[in-house]
Amino acid sequence: MSKEKESTEPSKILGEVISGAVSSEIRLKLRTESEEVRIGFPAMVEGNKYDFFCIISDISFPETNSVTMLANAEKLRNTIPMMTIEPARGRTFYSVADLQCVQMIEKATNKTFLFETIPPYFSTGRLASKDDVEIVYKT
Repeated sequence: MSKEKESTEPSKILGEVISGAVSSEIRLKLRTESEEVRIGFPAMVEGNKYDFFCIISDISFPETNSVTMLANAEKLRNTIPMMTIEPARGRTFYSVADLQCVQMIEKATNKTFLFETIPPYFSTGRLASKDDVEIVYKT
């Protein structure tokens, strides 16, 4: 595979921002299965003015009443394929990923900054590309 091809391939979408704080981390609701995401992998959150280069620091399941009710109820879980339920507001059973921001990249100039703000709600998070890593680490 040529270098040109690598840099033009789209990166895998991880999910959307549901919370964040400069003092801690950016949290994504994942669109993908938790087993497809790995801690330590680089990720990019696409804000309006900045892209946020991050490292995936944690993956977890939020506790929900639905999960609690279905725990130890194998017959009920086997009746309905739970992972296929997609209501209007998104999947009922989902994972979240916490991202530790390393650098912000100004979209207009590709200039890098320390993490000093957060992206808007619903910003897209994706795995970082080789080009993203090169911008941050200037390799």
